[in-house]
Amino acid sequence: MPSELPLSPPERAEVLRLFDSHGALEALVYVRRVTGAGLADAHVTVQEILRTHGRLREPARPSRTAEILAVGPFRRELVPFLEYPANLYEGTREGTPMIVHFVEANLDSGEAHALAACFGADPWDFNTHTLDPWRADLEALRELLEEAGDEYVTRFVALRAAGYRFHFLTRAPE
Repeated sequence: MPSELPLSPPERAEVLRLFDSHGALEALVYVRRVTGAGLADAHVTVQEILRTHGRLREPARPSRTAEILAVGPFRRELVPFLEYPANLYEGTREGTPMIVHFVEANLDSGEAHALAACFGADPWDFNTHTLDPWRADLEALRELLEEAGDEYVTRFVALRAAGYRFHFLTRAPE
């Protein structure tokens, strides 16, 4: 079960600054970078900080989200590019099929459309949801996720080189 991560007051202030200036995605990337945590814990942390400071004008979970998932075989050398801490993969056999949550965006904002465009997809054209990773616009992805530095682009390139398949997924509220 994901849980809130301990952040110092200056780190919490930076989460708010990033949210106000660049949006939730950049705040999430920052929390992952400073804590080394997985996506789920970072998401819970950002949501709680925003809720505590009255920054959420929508439900804790956006009404609709868009995600990019990567699917491919587990390989030890890919552990740094997967979403969980290395120790959780210790018993995982080589070749085990993996589903990797690559990135998520709020579909009710422009984030999801920009994210889809980086991969030549359209959030509402389901014919484009199986992505061709070789058509990805890495510069556009780097710009969209600029606060993460090259983290997402590096992850993407590593998983693409390992033969992972990428999918765009639109989710309605639960």
